[in-house]
Amino acid sequence: MKTKTYITAAALLAAGAVFANAADSTVLTTTFSNAAQSSATSVALTNTWASDLSLTSTVSASVTSLTTSSLQIAESSSVSDVSLQTSGAAGMTATFFSPNNNVGNSTGWEATFSYSNVSDLLSISSITLNMGFFSSAGAWQTTNATWNGNLEMTAVIKDSNGNTLGTLTGTWANPKGNGSNTSEDVALSISTENLSSINLTNVDAFTLVLSTNDNQDSGGFFGLNSVSFAGTAIPEPSAFGLLAGLGALALAGTRRRRK
Repeated sequence: MKTKTYITAAALLAAGAVFANAADSTVLTTTFSNAAQSSATSVALTNTWASDLSLTSTVSASVTSLTTSSLQIAESSSVSDVSLQTSGAAGMTATFFSPNNNVGNSTGWEATFSYSNVSDLLSISSITLNMGFFSSAGAWQTTNATWNGNLEMTAVIKDSNGNTLGTLTGTWANPKGNGSNTSEDVALSISTENLSSINLTNVDAFTLVLSTNDNQDSGGFFGLNSVSFAGTAIPEPSAFGLLAGLGALALAGTRRRRK
């Protein structure tokens, strides 16, 4: 009986390890491969699964819109795209998504990213934004003397029908520039009441609507190096092979014991 117990326990521990490792860890990261463009919708997005997942599916993503708060208020359903910063160190960095908009003084920006072929992504528990701070000339900020306050970020995940699946929020407290593109992470956690994670088990496409607050007394320019999704994805195939092998051993041990 001990053999059966030990092997079964090993199988259960292995199963727990597989799914525990997948939970609440970065599973998918989006970077920007040609952000030094005048049009936001021409920016190509590169999506990479976490290496330990060994997933071969290719996630597709694109920028569908980039707007400012003032445009949204004035034109509501019809808004114009905001151009990206194309000058200075920040604007000319091809891996940096740099909305050319002064966040503050009643203006913020909102970017919508469309994702498809994400059926391997089962849930999202948090999002991390790697952000940079720059000036109107595209130069990386050397101090935070011109910024007063906290940059609040909101991310809304919607399905292909426009239904909200979950909302995440985070704050970049008094960002400090240091004259180079060494950005800081802003962690966004799920804020929807009674929701621990965003369920994507039956979702193959979704949109990420990312926006900044617009209630600052002084302005600043902010952009993105990357967007990382934490949560769960389909475990690597070898993990299921390991579980199947341990299950077979447990069954064999049980039969031996009965004989």
